[in-house]
Amino acid sequence: MTNERLSKPFTGFDSIDERMERVPLDLRDDEIREEYLNNHVQWFLQHHNGSKESSMKNPTKKPKTSIASVVEVKPDFSEMAAKWPSAFVSRDKSDEFTGGIIKPRYLANLDSVGQGPPGKIRCGRKIAYPVTEFVKWLEERSKVAI
Repeated sequence: MTNERLSKPFTGFDSIDERMERVPLDLRDDEIREEYLNNHVQWFLQHHNGSKESSMKNPTKKPKTSIASVVEVKPDFSEMAAKWPSAFVSRDKSDEFTGGIIKPRYLANLDSVGQGPPGKIRCGRKIAYPVTEFVKWLEERSKVAI
């Protein structure tokens, strides 16, 4: 099927991706937004000969801003801390503590450049972090994806 389609001359796209209607949220200034949209529409129409202008439904409409994009929502890791049986999380158990979010090797790399969780302790060859500091560090580095 692919060879058959590639052997035919290109006449345009079968459909238009809905993502083409989107406008970056960082274009809040109306003049810059207008210039961006005009340039985008001109480029799109020049490079997509098989498309119709109607495929760009309403590009001048500003995107809806959700509450989540205005107020940064932070996750709550306190439940993980309450379930943890110890006052410390060893680096090699960070994977287990976070459910696979933070790997021990990643923590080691962050520690080597001074960006790991604060309050780490060393006991022989083992590194551990106080649960409260580890959770606080996780919450500072995380946000809810919406």
